[in-house]
Amino acid sequence: MGTINVLDIWVDPVGGNNGRSGLSEGTAKRTLEAAWNMIPESQVLRSRGYRINILPGRVTEAMVPGAAWGGNWWSNRWGTPGAPIIIQTARAAGSATIEGANVFNCSHLYFIGVNFQSGADNVFHCELCTNLLMKRVTVLGICPEIAAWQPSPGGQPMPGTCSVQEAVKINQGTGIWIEDCNFGYGWNAAFDCMVCQYGHLLNSKFHHGGYCAFVKGGSAYWVIAGNEAHHCGDQGISSGQGTGINFMIRPWLTWDQLDVKIHNNFIHDVWGAGLGVWGGYDILMAHNTLVRVGCGTPAQDLHRAAIDVLFCERGCGGDQPSDTRVCAAQGTRGSWGPVCAECQPVNIPCRNVIIANNLIYNPSWRARLGAFQVLGRTRSYSPNNHLSTYVTTDDNLRIRGNVVWQSGAGSGDVLSGAGCPETNRACNLTQILRDNYIQAFRPLVNSTSFKPLASGGGTYLGGLAKLWRKLELVGKFWLPDGQPYAMNLPSSMRHIWVDPVAGNNANSGATRGQALRTLGAAYLAIPQGRTLTQGVHIHIARGTLTSQDMPNYWEDLRGTRATPIVIEAADGKGSVVMDNMNLKSVRYLYLLNLTLRSRFDVFHCEACTHVLLRGVTAQATNCPRYNESCSTHETLKFNQCKGVWLEGVDASGADDNAFDCVACQYGHILNSRFSNSEWGVYLKGGSAYFLVSGNHIYNHGSTGFAAGQGTGFEYTVAPWIQYEAYAIKFVNNILRDIDGAGFGVWGCYDCLYAYNTLVRVGRRSHTIEVKFGLRSCDNAEDAPICAARYQAGGWGPTRLVTTEEASIKIPNRNVYIVNNVVYNHNMQSQYQHLAVDTPLPSLNAPHLPTTVHSDVNLVFKGNVIWNGGLSMDLGTGGEACSDSNPTCNTAQLRRDNAFNTIRPDLNLTTFQPLSRTGALASYAGLWHPIPAFGTWAAAVAPGPAVPAGTLANAVVNDKAGAARTASRHAPGALLPPAV
Repeated sequence: MGTINVLDIWVDPVGGNNGRSGLSEGTAKRTLEAAWNMIPESQVLRSRGYRINILPGRVTEAMVPGAAWGGNWWSNRWGTPGAPIIIQTARAAGSATIEGANVFNCSHLYFIGVNFQSGADNVFHCELCTNLLMKRVTVLGICPEIAAWQPSPGGQPMPGTCSVQEAVKINQGTGIWIEDCNFGYGWNAAFDCMVCQYGHLLNSKFHHGGYCAFVKGGSAYWVIAGNEAHHCGDQGISSGQGTGINFMIRPWLTWDQLDVKIHNNFIHDVWGAGLGVWGGYDILMAHNTLVRVGCGTPAQDLHRAAIDVLFCERGCGGDQPSDTRVCAAQGTRGSWGPVCAECQPVNIPCRNVIIANNLIYNPSWRARLGAFQVLGRTRSYSPNNHLSTYVTTDDNLRIRGNVVWQSGAGSGDVLSGAGCPETNRACNLTQILRDNYIQAFRPLVNSTSFKPLASGGGTYLGGLAKLWRKLELVGKFWLPDGQPYAMNLPSSMRHIWVDPVAGNNANSGATRGQALRTLGAAYLAIPQGRTLTQGVHIHIARGTLTSQDMPNYWEDLRGTRATPIVIEAADGKGSVVMDNMNLKSVRYLYLLNLTLRSRFDVFHCEACTHVLLRGVTAQATNCPRYNESCSTHETLKFNQCKGVWLEGVDASGADDNAFDCVACQYGHILNSRFSNSEWGVYLKGGSAYFLVSGNHIYNHGSTGFAAGQGTGFEYTVAPWIQYEAYAIKFVNNILRDIDGAGFGVWGCYDCLYAYNTLVRVGRRSHTIEVKFGLRSCDNAEDAPICAARYQAGGWGPTRLVTTEEASIKIPNRNVYIVNNVVYNHNMQSQYQHLAVDTPLPSLNAPHLPTTVHSDVNLVFKGNVIWNGGLSMDLGTGGEACSDSNPTCNTAQLRRDNAFNTIRPDLNLTTFQPLSRTGALASYAGLWHPIPAFGTWAAAVAPGPAVPAGTLANAVVNDKAGAARTASRHAPGALLPPAV
């Protein structure tokens, strides 16, 4: 949770009194309702949150929020990350029980250690919740008829007479985090999350439900790992199921789920399938153990294989005229669904499903429909041609590395359904028999835990040749919010000491006095190629580590948020100097206060996850000035990474980039310095969801900062295969002494450039540029990859293309350039103020329009530019920002900005306005408040859906952290002096 500020409120359901203050254990209130009512309603909590501590006892229905008027209604409480709302047990987990919860429109609401128990329709229900955390929470329905049920061949299905439909039901939620919980007893499901984006189910138990757990209805971006699911009827863990189109929300109106990763779960004693996917896109089911699954009678339902790959049947739910109106409206928005309640349901297909390295073990029966059921090609019944007439479940379905053993199974018990015919090259019966272990041996496992055993009767599961070993599992990511990355440094970490001066590699490394001498020796102590069960913290004492003292290549180190890898200068910033680092497939690596110096590329990271550089200095040692006899190409280089976090970094010297990020998503660059390279900082190749704020960028050639630029199509990653950059926010930065444009945008969607200060920029060109991104295909051997990206709906060539002229031009959409200051003191740009590319014919039809534009919803307002004289050309001649463009045209530019009419009164040392009453402080043309971007629509058909970025554009503080207020407000990175 990071650092929080909360007011503690106490509840004692046995001995409390609502007439007391509730501010201490001795003055506890009696009811949870009284405590809940102390939290302001419909107000965003910014400075202080609330923590309700419940002493042992039972909070009855008469004591919950809403009880005063005969209900159970927890609504409209809006916590924030630093000021959350926490409801927890004051003693051991489970010591307090609440008789149900019905939560509506709450945010940053955290339940810790409490029990919920009820016979109501939903024991715990949450609708329109944002960032809901449930940790060590038990939620159980009162269903004795379900509790006694056991699945067995020829036996009875799970009873459907229980009054509890779902133990936990969540609708239209964003950020749902379930950890170490126990949910059970509901005739439909133990856990049901419909229309939920961003979340995880970790290390929890789901049991005694029609479905143990599912996410559906346009749910997206989930990790489901480390759980136990058991004693369920229809399915164990399911990605998707079925949802009325009227309940779904934009932009998730097509697939039933997207980007769901289900791995390392134990699923047992399930009447139906252990795992299922229904109408899913980019679904991973890997390294799960399934025991005693799929024994139900096929006539009763479809879900009777061990693993099912099915269509999602989508209807128009409800019986009111308003439901039909919503369904019809969804149809106009590109949805896959019927347009009326009486219409034929639509079959939602599957695409990009991976089923890999699972164990299916039925020791006393066989799944009725075989190990795998894959439904065959069928009509979509799409009423508006948004789907093809016929759809499939096996488009790029891959089934590899699985071990299957079923008692009494024969050759006909492998694959059922008409999917995966021999004409499907990715998935067919021949391939499944070749690439999996089907009845090849009885696995050697513990009869209770079903973990592999090394000896005994059977075959050891370790070292199997057919396992899909290059399978990558990616963790959870979040959108940047301007706060420092919240490291988790558990007390259980292993500590290793390195002393470059006095250490010895024969030492244990356990203490400073027993320090190793080289970082290479410490690196060998980190387990490679497997997920860490214990974090590693390497402390380096003062000294210098040469290339001989360091690993040549850091590879396949699998930290987690709970078990990170930390390398820290033990004696503070600047105390440790080390050579360059080259990494691949490293996860949760935190570098703290280190100095890296090299005559080669200083830091390179490929396919990494959650890498934090805090207080790091990275220097090229032979680049006194950019682009001059320099052997360093990039100072900091990230490729295809997720979670890149830079804080207080100083990177300098390269003949190309100080910071280069290609195809990276989720991260921030805060309060850092970048200098002395040809290009300063850029995020390109489908990079997305970055906040770049509070930085100082100086002494560069082509550009100081760019969102997008040019990228080989083969280097992009799905689903970010259209625009060059998505959801980039560049605010509160100082850029100076840039020969080219101070900043630029090249093929960007939803990009904000606000409150930046540019000084002495554009000497060889112009001050700001709005250009097309460029998409090439750089290597002949990668042409098939480029073609595959194109077939997936991407924007790029399908063959070798290496010239700028032949590259595909990537347009911009929704770019706001507002409230910036450009001050060219005693100099001017060479040609013009701005450069906005004119429309060009598309070379990528039919995926792109016939003509592409750089200025669609380009907004240029509130900027103060001092650059040359009044005769300086705007730079928007021709068809760029033409009179027909409603958001950017010549008259509007001159009306809504100050081009050489206000001379900025900047201090050229601090870059702060000189006076609280001067020219900048008095400027009345600010665009404020900056509106949010409109509805996220980054995916252009036929491209894949793209997760939404942050739409809000408020920049409430300046570079120094001072608040922008009505009385103290100005363009640029820094506010005028307060006095």
